[in-house]
Amino acid sequence: MKKLLLFGVLALSINVFAQSTVKIGNLEVMTEDLGEMKWEEAKKACKNLGDGWRLPSKSELNLLYKNKEKIGGFANSYYWSSTEYELNSLIWIQDFVNGNQYYDEIESSNDVNTVRAVRAINVFAQSNKLIIINSEVESGQTLGSILLPIKGVPYSVISKIIETSIPGVDFNSFDAGQKYQLMLNPQDSTLVSYTHSFSKENIIKVTLHPDLVIEKVLEMEGSKTLLNNSAKGICSLLDMYIQILNDAKETVKLFKRYRTKNSREKILQIKRELDRLEAESDKYFEQRDGRTKADVESNIKIMQSCNSYNAFIDLNKNGGKDDLNFINNFDE
Repeated sequence: MKKLLLFGVLALSINVFAQSTVKIGNLEVMTEDLGEMKWEEAKKACKNLGDGWRLPSKSELNLLYKNKEKIGGFANSYYWSSTEYELNSLIWIQDFVNGNQYYDEIESSNDVNTVRAVRAINVFAQSNKLIIINSEVESGQTLGSILLPIKGVPYSVISKIIETSIPGVDFNSFDAGQKYQLMLNPQDSTLVSYTHSFSKENIIKVTLHPDLVIEKVLEMEGSKTLLNNSAKGICSLLDMYIQILNDAKETVKLFKRYRTKNSREKILQIKRELDRLEAESDKYFEQRDGRTKADVESNIKIMQSCNSYNAFIDLNKNGGKDDLNFINNFDE
């Protein structure tokens, strides 16, 4: 029986969606823990979920405790926050039995705590009230000269951004003509996020609230998507799969009910098209012809960024995979 490659890839790509979430205030909270681990491992585990998932701040963790019955799934355990204590190597944690907050050492080999991931719900972006300013770097401009004039951006934030190590990116040196984007809270003009396009391959987004997060993105919000050739091919492939899934649903239903010659021929036609798309999928999701595991993982992240990805997931959940398996195994 021939394996449907893209659905195997889909299973890898939707591990986050297998977990349900709850919305508390401006936070989306997972209803299950990620396990017990050290603080650095906890930050990495949340970040690896993608799409803005992270550890909660100290205040957010307390919000989770106050709503733990509504959210559900919490252990009688200590939970990590992302907030550092004033002293080095100490991180705020919270006891989910009594609600008390303490600080814990991160360098001790025995210091593991439970992890619950959250992500922010950008209410300004959802209501289209976020102030978006697109601009270009002028000769001689620096990160400080761009951000420091904006309310709520201290020198310490500039220093942390500059110290971040990202291959191919240097926050100390800007080239004239590079594009950047500022997102401001319209209520008080504080900076929500700063996105800088060093090149098509290096677009870096810095989110300031509630915690400083620096990550690579594919585009600047509110502007045209910047996708490389692989991304365009993957998103186009996903669109074609969605068309096939829709066709397969109706065709399989008709064939099972009436078994007409026309429905049989339609199934064979879809099967041939499916074979072609599976061969196309190999170019992105198989580790061969020089493609490494990192290349495949990068392509999976690109697939998750496609506009049609959520529609693909919904069709898959609603019987789409079963319909394509029926067609894939159809005997000519």
